[in-house]
Amino acid sequence: MGVIGTASLGAVFTNSTVTSNVQIGSADKVWKATGNGAINANLFNGSPLGAGLTSQLVNGSSDVSGVAIFKKQ
Repeated sequence: MGVIGTASLGAVFTNSTVTSNVQIGSADKVWKATGNGAINANLFNGSPLGAGLTSQLVNGSSDVSGVAIFKKQ
């Protein structure tokens, strides 16, 4: 069991790009990751009020996964 310490998710729809940062604490370890990529599918319609981020971080035989939900500000 772990705790998401910080997480961020950003999207620039005019450029079809997305960025993410996540920090997860589990047992005696702190896992950090960043990512970026292209939005290659139109999965949004109407006026989205939030978004979700899933993560799976692997280091050798250890791994941690999590989910974060973001509310539109």
